[in-house]
Amino acid sequence: MKNENRKTKTRFIFTAFSMLSIGVLNILAEASKEIKNFLTLNKNIGPYSGKILYGLLISFTITLLYYFFSKESKINIKKWTIFLFISLVLACLFVFTPFILYIIKRVI
Repeated sequence: MKNENRKTKTRFIFTAFSMLSIGVLNILAEASKEIKNFLTLNKNIGPYSGKILYGLLISFTITLLYYFFSKESKINIKKWTIFLFISLVLACLFVFTPFILYIIKRVI
């Protein structure tokens, strides 16, 4: 049963970090022409090819590290669901163009 808790938490981590890393890469691509060109792995698809690939690689790496270095504990599904929901909201904002432009204008 304890191993199931660890697997469940790992799935929450992977899902949240997948969404967030793709969103952050989206912001970086809009902020910098060099990053946008770097993320363009396929010219027909554009920078989304790199955003998805690198976002999933980042989240897979974080998930593996979490899984191997985390300790067994009981899962609090309410806290993990709130964490996942907040990640979803942030990821949606990170791919929403007006929000990205607002962030870029504030930072630069």
